[in-house]
Amino acid sequence: NSWKLYNVQGFARAGLGEFDGALMSYRSALEIEPDQPGVLINMAVTLGKKGLIDAAMSSYEKSLEIKPNNPEAYFNQGTTLAESGQLDLATVSFNRVIQLKSEHVKAWFNLGQIFTIKLEYEEARKCYERILGIDGDSLEAHLNLGSIYKAQGKLNLALSSYQKSIQLSPKHAGAYNSIGAILQESGDLEKAIENYKLALNFDPNLSEGYQNLGTALRDMGELDLALEKYKEALEINPHVAQTHYNKGVALFDKGEMTKAK
Repeated sequence: NSWKLYNVQGFARAGLGEFDGALMSYRSALEIEPDQPGVLINMAVTLGKKGLIDAAMSSYEKSLEIKPNNPEAYFNQGTTLAESGQLDLATVSFNRVIQLKSEHVKAWFNLGQIFTIKLEYEEARKCYERILGIDGDSLEAHLNLGSIYKAQGKLNLALSSYQKSIQLSPKHAGAYNSIGAILQESGDLEKAIENYKLALNFDPNLSEGYQNLGTALRDMGELDLALEKYKEALEINPHVAQTHYNKGVALFDKGEMTKAK
């Protein structure tokens, strides 16, 4: 069983980011036991992390020759392809996972994320709905579904998804922040501000929350308070162009044209 020790060693090294050492361990395992599909998958994942995509695909294929129809091989293959930007090929791999194991939640999640990146919101929605059919208490699925509905302009459905998220995680700052954004877009500034303040209460380092709160206050004509919030947002993350822009708009609205430049 010495090949198992090398495999475990390789996995540990990869977890520490020692990819070259991990590959050495996996190769040692395969010299002892060449037909171990799990080792070949682990090697493929590590090759992918190093950007050696062709070599990674070759290792995945070898694993599948030994153990055909292995959903975990296809899942990791899809992950490597997605991380390298090959989204269409990744979609093929994740669809194969689902054909083999229809309730593979992680594959559904990854498909949802790919469709979201490609702006194929209806397909993404189907993925997250499928996840909720498997696990109705999936916080991430409710949050992602809320984002999809918001992107589609279905604000009431988005609001419902975020509210379900809060039922599952009552102190989820991101959900309160998202609810605030929907309420602000709907014109209910007072309730939007309430939710932004709740978000910041649960996560005082949420720069987006300060920015959104500042924008809601600006819309209410509270320019000095808005500028305070933009300042707090920039103290946390000074590299957000939108916050600098919003700060400039507030200064312009105050008539401080020189500072707005």
